[in-house]
Amino acid sequence: MKVLLIFAAIAIACTSASLAGGFKKTEISQYEVTKSALHRQLFTFGKQEFIKRALEAKEINTSDWKLSALNSVYTQVVAGLNYKYNAELKNSKGETMFVTFVVHKSVGANPTFKFVSYKINDEAIY
Repeated sequence: MKVLLIFAAIAIACTSASLAGGFKKTEISQYEVTKSALHRQLFTFGKQEFIKRALEAKEINTSDWKLSALNSVYTQVVAGLNYKYNAELKNSKGETMFVTFVVHKSVGANPTFKFVSYKINDEAIY
């Protein structure tokens, strides 16, 4: 019986450890990204950095991409917070692009933002 309890405790600890620190889906909506000052700043910073880096890498050829739909937002607790945005962007030519990008927000009275990564996707991610 003791052996069984020990194995059960180890299994629970391993399951919990594998989930800790991972991205978790949030209820941040497109409305909040456009109306909340913090979320607007985070998303705008991330979108601008994504466009700059994707242009430099020649993955896109125009900078006039605008938010068409915010499909999902995930957060990850680290030394601060990582925000992962899954968005649909459209440009003036009517082209659509699905992109995921991550922005880090530091902790403290004067938080700073840092662009972490991006990926251009073949389809929307929810």
